[in-house]
Amino acid sequence: MNQLIIIFELNNLDSNRTIEFKNRIRQYKKFAFLTNNSCIIWTDNTPSSVRDYLKQGLRAGDKLFVSKVSAPAAWLTSINQEVTDFIHKNLK
Repeated sequence: MNQLIIIFELNNLDSNRTIEFKNRIRQYKKFAFLTNNSCIIWTDNTPSSVRDYLKQGLRAGDKLFVSKVSAPAAWLTSINQEVTDFIHKNLK
């Protein structure tokens, strides 16, 4: 199973677009949002196939980055405890 980090920036701050884009990410079932515009997903898909699926919800000027990620990882307190615990338990 691949552990992928997704970083995105939607050019238009329309909250409905953001919700729709995040719902697209949630379809991967196992995920953890790190910030408002980044998350980790666990999937059998490749970074390229995840990018190709997610880009369907993007418009001109939007940005998207998808890459493999693995432990060890480090972060500061900007991520809540529930997400921190989930990452510690699942990130390999």
